[in-house]
Amino acid sequence: MEILIGTTAAETRFFAVIDPTLRWLGRVPGLGPLVVALTSWLVYKGGVRTFARRHARAGGHAYRFVVDYRPPGSAFGAAHCIDLPLLLGTPAAWAATPLLGRATWPEVLAAGRPLRQLWMDFARTGQLPARTTIPGVARVWRVPGA
Repeated sequence: MEILIGTTAAETRFFAVIDPTLRWLGRVPGLGPLVVALTSWLVYKGGVRTFARRHARAGGHAYRFVVDYRPPGSAFGAAHCIDLPLLLGTPAAWAATPLLGRATWPEVLAAGRPLRQLWMDFARTGQLPARTTIPGVARVWRVPGA
């Protein structure tokens, strides 16, 4: 069985931006990014890595991805859910969210096109290149087995 599993680069930044009790972290030099990196690892990334490694060691094919897309002018950066507008939706569906900052819908479509293609290729074949980078959008790699 093949799996494609991943996270965004800064998963918990979403919560650090929207939660008024956490916003102060962004005003302390170095502390905000450190807390986001640590909590993203603890809540999302560590579990994804562990699952993918176990799957590969058990004989399955596992691919991991990290979505790095950071829309211009967005306080959220590559936060939780930033992959969603890259993969699906319409301008109307995403118009009311600040997640996309100043990115225009054509920019979002263009950034998402190679990611959608990569995921469609995986859905169709269960295989991807050992390493793929979509500059400014995502990184995908095969997790080695035992």
